[in-house]
Amino acid sequence: MNIICITDQNHGWGIISAQQLKDARMTEKDISAFSYCTPNREIYALEEDVDFPKYLNKLDAMGIKYEIKDRHIPDEDHRDNPRTWEHIK
Repeated sequence: MNIICITDQNHGWGIISAQQLKDARMTEKDISAFSYCTPNREIYALEEDVDFPKYLNKLDAMGIKYEIKDRHIPDEDHRDNPRTWEHIK
């Protein structure tokens, strides 16, 4: 499985689908308010310090292999920057 990690000048997020969250046996209740989601809640941006490692640890425990692909966003106002999405809570 490929996972995109988006970073801006100050922070980063692991980008996963709602199905990937479910497949890791996680729900929004497992995610902090520092993560984001699209309005339709189909894509999640898991905050790099707590939520993304928690997700990766779940995948590791389940024996699911993944590869992280980095993508840099040049500014906070870029439409693909998770900061423009909704907070989880």
